[in-house]
Amino acid sequence: MAREIDDYNQRIDRARAWAEGITQHPRPDGGISGGMTSDKVGDGAIELAEIEEMFADTIRRYRTHIAMVDEAIDDIPDANQRRVLRLRYMDGLLWTDIAKRTKYDERSCYRHHDAGLEALGIKLSVNVTPI
Repeated sequence: MAREIDDYNQRIDRARAWAEGITQHPRPDGGISGGMTSDKVGDGAIELAEIEEMFADTIRRYRTHIAMVDEAIDDIPDANQRRVLRLRYMDGLLWTDIAKRTKYDERSCYRHHDAGLEALGIKLSVNVTPI
């Protein structure tokens, strides 16, 4: 989810940069010229607003889910399990990177991960209500 949020934010940033890169030039008669007859600045602002609106709800939902996952991980009693789960799911690290960061061998990372998921599953099974 974090990567998707980053992707959405990058698209918004690209649209914003595009909209800001459009320039208008004052004409001697007091009018404004952008080099074309269309309103590129207005079109850019509209497109930017549409992109931001389109992604705003999705980003909000993802952030809510991320906060819920982070809170659930917080409740896992074992610090090693919490650390491995955060590195894997919150930071998106590969197993080799998790092993380097934690100074565990990969097999230990898998064990902490599996035990953490088991602890998380027990917690979620108690707190999740069917829709």
